[in-house]
Parts: sequence; structure tokens; C-alpha cells
Amino acid sequence: MDSVKLLPLFGWISEYWMADEKLDVLQIEQTRNDPSGSGQQNPFTVVDTIAELTRLLQLLVQNALLRGHRDPNIDFLETQPPVFRTAEDPLDAEHWPRTIEQKLGLIPCTDIQKTQFATQQLHGPAGAWWANHLAMQPTERQIP
Repeated sequence: MDSVKLLPLFGWISEYWMADEKLDVLQIEQTRNDPSGSGQQNPFTVVDTIAELTRLLQLLVQNALLRGHRDPNIDFLETQPPVFRTAEDPLDAEHWPRTIEQKLGLIPCTDIQKTQFATQQLHGPAGAWWANHLAMQPTERQIP
């Protein structure tokens, strides 16, 4: 799931638990203020713990977004790259790699990732060809 889409979810969770906490504030305060009469305060309640976890998750997501930590594969798929199966016309076969190269130029990734991202778009006979090509390579050779 994209981290940008998680922000509304975390906000909703936070709002839900905060509203629930407001409704039960008297009960929570009574529980915290010595429910057993021993003179000690109770540690965090479940609601407090969930609210704190939600806050921490929000901070983690925000920090990741600020630092630009995104999955390059997700970025690539968001460009809606075409799938290549087979082509009768050589011009169609030539068009696919050019489109893929343009889309890969939009995202920061390594040459190895570019190969992985492009080849995941090979389906049908083209995907079978790629799988056979990889199977014929020496195990120590990494395809860039």
C-alpha cells in the first residue's frame, strides 16, 4: 500500500480513538487514579496505547515521505508501463522498449532495478523467452 494513502487511514484511526477516549475520559481517569485504592496510578490504558501507536505511525510515515523513501517499483508501476506479450509488426516491438525507457527515466533506480522492472512487464511468449534467457546464464552473472 502506498504510504501516501496510509495518511488518511492513520488520521481516521487517530480521530476514532481520540473520540472514543473523550467519551470514556471519566472512566479512564478513575481507572488511572488508583482503581484498587493502593495509592498507585495505573499505567497506560489500551486506548492510550493505540493512540500513541497511531501518533508514532503517523510520524514514521511523515518522516519517510519527507526523506523521499518510496519504493521505486511502485513509482514505476504508477507510470502505467505497457505489457509486452508478442508483436506481429516490428514497429510494435520497437515501440515497447522506448516507452519503457521513457518511464524508467522518470524514477530514480539502479540499472539492475531497471532490468527487473522492465522484464516484469514481459508476459506470455515474451515472458517465457526472458525466463529461458535467464536460465541459460551462468549463476554468477548478474544481468544489469
